Amino acid sequence: MAIITLLIYILSPIEFADSLFNEKDFFNAITEYKRAMYIGENKEYALWKIGLSYEKRKKYNFAAKYFSQLAFLIDTPSVKHHLAIDLIKDRRYKAASLALEGEKDTISQIIYAISEGLNGNFQKADTKLKRLNIDVPSLPDDNLIRYPSYIVPGFGLFILGDCKKGLLSLFFTGTTGYITYYLIKNKRYPEAFVCFNTLFLRFYTGGIKTAFGVKSKKKRHFYSSLLDKLLKG
Repeated sequence: MAIITLLIYILSPIEFADSLFNEKDFFNAITEYKRAMYIGENKEYALWKIGLSYEKRKKYNFAAKYFSQLAFLIDTPSVKHHLAIDLIKDRRYKAASLALEGEKDTISQIIYAISEGLNGNFQKADTKLKRLNIDVPSLPDDNLIRYPSYIVPGFGLFILGDCKKGLLSLFFTGTTGYITYYLIKNKRYPEAFVCFNTLFLRFYTGGIKTAFGVKSKKKRHFYSSLLDKLLKG
């Protein structure tokens, strides 16, 4: 048995690498696929399997490197899908979008939308997904979060469903506002100025920023979940 394995190793590095891959020994499989490429044996296949091996090891930056090389040799959507997904996993969202520029198949367009969404381009991503008849969660418009929050601190958080943070924003803004009023009423103007600038404004504007942060987190969670569903097939 050992002799047969040795002969496979010497005569056919690809087959030996495949056996390691099938045994889930991805670390050593990568080494053997690279050896196969070095001696000129089926470079495209070796690059494909190296990329897959790095994906299995969750080394997405390395996987992207090899799928990028393969994309120059083979212009097929499946290679670009892996490349873009690995770039997304490596949080290189702009590069993922660029990798899929011009691709018209449905999977490419979904991955493209996900990369744009995770990069913060929510409107562009949502528009793309709606054209593909994919349901996008409806969240309040930015103006509905911003302007009412000027009147009722924490309002944007309430309509986003985060009542705890909404109550905290309302409480701290109201409390520091009352303290500022109390200090002005008692003609303690320097203290009132400090309280207004360092506390009241912080909580007043902070509640609005927090609301947008919550909305952004919900949107990103949706795109991440969509990618997980896509990968599970």
